[in-house]
Amino acid sequence: DSASSKVSVSVGGMEAGTLALTVSSYPYLSSLSANWVPPGSQFTIYGEGFSANQADISVYVGPLQCEIVSVSPTSITVIAPVGYGGEPCGFYQPVKVYVRGMPARNQFTISISQVG
Repeated sequence: DSASSKVSVSVGGMEAGTLALTVSSYPYLSSLSANWVPPGSQFTIYGEGFSANQADISVYVGPLQCEIVSVSPTSITVIAPVGYGGEPCGFYQPVKVYVRGMPARNQFTISISQVG
């Protein structure tokens, strides 16, 4: 979420002008649709403070960026990175969400691997 406003600045009693300002809140993650998914499959992140504009959002699982399928102000559906296929390092990776460059206030972990 964000809010727009105008801020007036005065210095030493002198008006320094008015500035348009937009304040963005930190996104918050409330849950994941799954704790484990195979590489290349979809999962959904639920929360608050996301955006309906896909270009505003980036999602990573560990160091790997996810392809975004769809977004709304309260959910983001992504494809689990295929880079973890068959690798034990895909277990308990942090899900990191950024909205307009702002990191989420919290994160969850997800495991990405083939059925073993």
